[in-house]
Amino acid sequence: MRFKNCLSFSISHLHNKKKLFYINSLIMVVSVIMVFRVLFVYIACNFEMIQAHDFLGDNRNRLYKLESDFLVWDFGYSEQYHDCILELRDKYNLVLYENSGMFLKGDFKQDIIEYTLMNTKDDMVLQTGLPQVLFADNELLELTGVKDKNGNLIKLGTREGKIEIAVGSFYENIMPVGTVCCDGYTGQEYIVTSILADNQEWMYGTIYNNGNLKSMDEWIVALPDMGRYTGGFVSYMNDVYLIADKDEAEYIKADIEKIAEKYGVFLSVESFDVYEKNYKELNHDLYFFSRVLVILLSLSAMIAVVTISLVSWLKDYHDIGVLCTNGFLNKDFFKIILIENLIKLVFPGVIAFAILWAGDIGRGMPLKLLYITFFGVMLLFFVCMVIVSGIIYHEFKKNSPVNLMKGER
Repeated sequence: MRFKNCLSFSISHLHNKKKLFYINSLIMVVSVIMVFRVLFVYIACNFEMIQAHDFLGDNRNRLYKLESDFLVWDFGYSEQYHDCILELRDKYNLVLYENSGMFLKGDFKQDIIEYTLMNTKDDMVLQTGLPQVLFADNELLELTGVKDKNGNLIKLGTREGKIEIAVGSFYENIMPVGTVCCDGYTGQEYIVTSILADNQEWMYGTIYNNGNLKSMDEWIVALPDMGRYTGGFVSYMNDVYLIADKDEAEYIKADIEKIAEKYGVFLSVESFDVYEKNYKELNHDLYFFSRVLVILLSLSAMIAVVTISLVSWLKDYHDIGVLCTNGFLNKDFFKIILIENLIKLVFPGVIAFAILWAGDIGRGMPLKLLYITFFGVMLLFFVCMVIVSGIIYHEFKKNSPVNLMKGER
């Protein structure tokens, strides 16, 4: 029996049992939304870790954060900290970064500040009125895979006293390659040397703590200007990372702490594994509760769906028996059962997704993660439907056409 004939028969069968189909759809919609919501809670508990894993990939095992709890409270301590970091940068592969605003001045086709405010979708830009700039070392840009439009890794330097910068596609038309500008606050000159690839993301905030992945399309990328710290301005000096292989990290950590002690500075060197362990311990109760809730509600929803699907088919013994006597093959029945159960899954699934989308249920989640979560829920119910189809097929197959026509089981 051809697929289109099986599909036609399945639709006709569902039409004849509209009331049961609507009940099944309602239960399915509620079940999908319910499981999605509890899975969303579980993901929210692990959201920082999910983003960090996505952002760093396998390189997270080579990145160690240098943390100082006292940096922002003591100006004198900040100066000592600054000198300590400079010495460590000369000895080890230390990288740092900051998300900040820049008051850009230059001969643009139109005023860049006005253009930014009129066209931006970035809340931070709207609050500050300044284009967002990522100050980061080349090693960190390479580690996280930041590329230009041609697919090449970004590598910045200096050119005739000007610091090279890369701009997102948002600024491509008003700041093309070769554009020279300066920071109105510091007077430092910059020159655009590359355009960032579209839809790249960077961890806004701190990579190891409270970071959020944000698009770099509206960002400008520049190398850190160490001269900015001579006046005691050390806001992003606390986002310092050591790039090192795991086998040499322990020795380097001990030496870093020894050098820091010479400056009277407290530094802890934290690996991603330690951060992840501390994060899970801090959120242990919520993490455990959400995991149990996901399991219990998923099981409850699947039991409800399985029950209603079985009831729907097991009332049709007589009709199936008539079809058997008219030459329907076993494989045709399996096709019909599977197609009908998939219709019962897809139709409510579309409605459930529309409700979740309209209700903005996944607010704060990247669209990619929202889609993956919903796909995971639907995959769970798809497996459930395949199992149900197998159970129903086995139940019919073990009976003769005569017994089926009599409604005997």
